[in-house]
Amino acid sequence: MFNERQAYSLLSSVRTLRPPARGFIGQQEANYIHLLLGHPEPKGKEAALELLCAHYRKGRRLRDPHGICQTLPGLLYNADPHVRRWTFNAIALVGNKAQNLEATLDALERNRGDDDIFAAGMAALIALTSEAETEAQLKQIGVELEGAVLLAAAQQATSYNDRLAERRVHPDQASASELRLAAVLVGLGKAPEHLFSLGHVNAAVIGSFYGHHDKQVAQYAAWAVCEHPDLNLSHLGFSPSKLRDQAADVRKYGFRLLTADDATAEHNRDLVAEASFDTDRKAREGLAIGLAQSYFPGLEEITLEWHGREADPAIKEAILDHFVAHADRTPVYEDSAKEAYRRAPVGSILRAKLEARAEGKPIFREFRKIDYQATSLDLFGTDTPLFGTTTVTKNISINAQNVGVVADTSNVQGGVNQTAANHVQQAQDQLASLLALLDKAGADAGLKQGKELAAEARAKPTKGLVEKVIGWMGTVKTATGLVVGGAEDFAKIADKLQELLPYLPQG
Repeated sequence: MFNERQAYSLLSSVRTLRPPARGFIGQQEANYIHLLLGHPEPKGKEAALELLCAHYRKGRRLRDPHGICQTLPGLLYNADPHVRRWTFNAIALVGNKAQNLEATLDALERNRGDDDIFAAGMAALIALTSEAETEAQLKQIGVELEGAVLLAAAQQATSYNDRLAERRVHPDQASASELRLAAVLVGLGKAPEHLFSLGHVNAAVIGSFYGHHDKQVAQYAAWAVCEHPDLNLSHLGFSPSKLRDQAADVRKYGFRLLTADDATAEHNRDLVAEASFDTDRKAREGLAIGLAQSYFPGLEEITLEWHGREADPAIKEAILDHFVAHADRTPVYEDSAKEAYRRAPVGSILRAKLEARAEGKPIFREFRKIDYQATSLDLFGTDTPLFGTTTVTKNISINAQNVGVVADTSNVQGGVNQTAANHVQQAQDQLASLLALLDKAGADAGLKQGKELAAEARAKPTKGLVEKVIGWMGTVKTATGLVVGGAEDFAKIADKLQELLPYLPQG
């Protein structure tokens, strides 16, 4: 076993490693991530966390991560295990000790029965703590730096690589959870070379995992090949023509590799066309996501037909991402993207997503024209558009924030739907319900802070103050008074506030 003296020696040299900052996440993209985090469905929250982590792995940062860091503790209580795991991943990349350590420690204990979630939590713990603090916490929770825990630690500190190099992860001997975490290290580019075998580089071994009896090992290996910038279709361990024979979770990443760049996509045109008819939605979504990276003349014949028959909303949106990404390469994509934007309700997540994908591209100006044109027609009742000659249906609803409404009680005429004021009022109603529930719960000492935060947020329901309330709610779900007097109502209030959060004014 890895004894205490060895552990102390190793931990004393630990320095957590986050990708170096290379720029900031665009404002439209940041807005979209915030909106998705407030999505009522777990799939939306998971997508937001995945997107956030992808940006941070590439060195792109939020200009102000404070709000996100306040939101993350609450997500560690989400019923969906995927949301909890991706929340840990986000904390490891974005989080800080002051806002996230306490919730991380609590969630670690609650998720000890799930190897993948616990390993993600260990990576988050190491990212948030110093060497001495990490040592103390590991002793306190009775965890040793072996196996999956060691592999999780290596995600955040290169000083663990020497220990990994001594032990190695033999594919025929390691547990499924160890192989999954080893694949993560390969995908992140943090695995020491020859992690699996002295005689083979990692790239030559990772492809052999596709035949593993644990389906998740095969999935993680395919993800690693897809994620690592120096790996490609040839590293999957089988020919592209064999993709159709793999599990759906492998196909979804294999399809993304099929479309990794223009040349690869064009070379595999027939496979791309075939994949668009895959019977599994996850596999088709993987293909649609991958298409954002590639285009070749004639691809429109496949994608436009696919978009027309696709029934799954998430996949249709991913195909729209492809249209937006390559709108400057073919007029039919530009027209399709503009029509989708025009049809998307103002203030909707879809419109926010289209704006995020268009940010920095010429088509973003076209989206702005459509937005301004619709606003002018609705406000002033004119049939003359401000830009171009496109006809837009009148009497649409627009978010009051878009026309300069700065006070919750502003009276906006002209048929404008005061969405912003409605969201503020809904938040105040939920906070009033929370205060009533806390009063009913009695004099539990742990609830005092929540009462103060809820009262402050109700008086001024800004995004920052409501985020503090949500973060606090995520840490006290087991308070005695709540367990006795209304835990179910408490959870419903937390979910509703999370849903309203993206629409509240900054502050």
